[in-house]
Amino acid sequence: MFRYFILVLIGVVLGWFLHTNATPPMESGMAPSNPGLTPEAPEQKAPEELQRADFAKDEAVPVLKELDEGPSAGGRVLEVPVFSSALLRVFRSGFQTGWEREREDSPGAQQMAHGEAAFKEAVLALPDALGTTHAQELTALEQRQKALTDGDGLGILAAQVEGTWAPAPSDLTAELMDRVFERGASSGSVEGAAFFSDRNLELTAGTTIRFGAGIFTLDERHLRGEDDKDLPTDVTLIGAGMDATLLRIGDISIRGNAERLTFRNLTLDCENDGLFDMRRGALVCDMENVRIVRFDAGHGGCTVFSARGGTLVRARNCQFTGGYGRNPGAWGAFLWNHGQLTGRFENCQFEGVWIEQVSKGVLFYENCRFNGYGPKLTMESSARVLYNGCSVTDKSTVGDGTGVTRKNLSDLFWQAK
Repeated sequence: MFRYFILVLIGVVLGWFLHTNATPPMESGMAPSNPGLTPEAPEQKAPEELQRADFAKDEAVPVLKELDEGPSAGGRVLEVPVFSSALLRVFRSGFQTGWEREREDSPGAQQMAHGEAAFKEAVLALPDALGTTHAQELTALEQRQKALTDGDGLGILAAQVEGTWAPAPSDLTAELMDRVFERGASSGSVEGAAFFSDRNLELTAGTTIRFGAGIFTLDERHLRGEDDKDLPTDVTLIGAGMDATLLRIGDISIRGNAERLTFRNLTLDCENDGLFDMRRGALVCDMENVRIVRFDAGHGGCTVFSARGGTLVRARNCQFTGGYGRNPGAWGAFLWNHGQLTGRFENCQFEGVWIEQVSKGVLFYENCRFNGYGPKLTMESSARVLYNGCSVTDKSTVGDGTGVTRKNLSDLFWQAK
């Protein structure tokens, strides 16, 4: 009897134990997760799920930080550390990869610590640098747009030189040039004789200098001004016609910028030199009914336009005529090594001129005529040069002296020697 009682007691205790440790009953409608008799296998996750879970597990935990200073002192703010363990693992992996690409060993703890410190410093400095860069880009974009809208020639050149505007030749429209060369208020007119005789005469913005028929020698010091000073804007030199007025004015070297320097109705004699040789500033020049001669002397400086800050030119009904220089056919390009050339040439004639394809700037030739040009001129439009309605009358070889007739300046002006 006693043995039977003991067995019953053991069964009651065992039943109570099994009941209290059993799996809670499932709610109605729920299926068993593992109806089989085998133990549940761990849930399989895709690699990207594992990666997301790994990042989520290791993300820095937000903490409440006491504020010690400022108007909110005594309060608390939720602060999330910048450098989570996941981000630092990305750094360490990349750092080690770069290190082992250069060396056969692996980075030590000290190298890794130094690299991590530099990484954190660079990351914290990045938002400031990005903000600065984006602000500068927007400012440059706004300045470029304002220069185009306002016709600011110097601003247009600056945008090109700085690389914020890369125009196509077709962008040099007649409307844009009209805005660039629209004159401001006039400050009066000065006769050429008075301009030469009065060395104390100060040019002001809007000054017009008029020349009658004859030959005049303009020392470039008349236009140079003081050191590093810009030439006043809207200075205009007007003659009595390209067959009546000869202005000897070679190698103009203005110390600053020349904005809207205009030549009309005359012949410019470069005197076996370049017309412009501006080693510091930029040139914005307008020409109409102008003939340019004696720029073909055969040396490196005898180019028509040369300005380190760039040249923006509009030439209408002009003649660039070779053959009058000391070494005709050997040289006479529009661009030298100084600066870039951006220009629109309308109804112009180029005779015996060495025409080089520009490597900086853009050119638009509209209804121009070429006679005896250099072998580098292909007459094919490109990303930098556009020919519209242009013609060739004589494809002579310029560069070795053949095909270029030597001419005397006295044939144009009998007084010239």
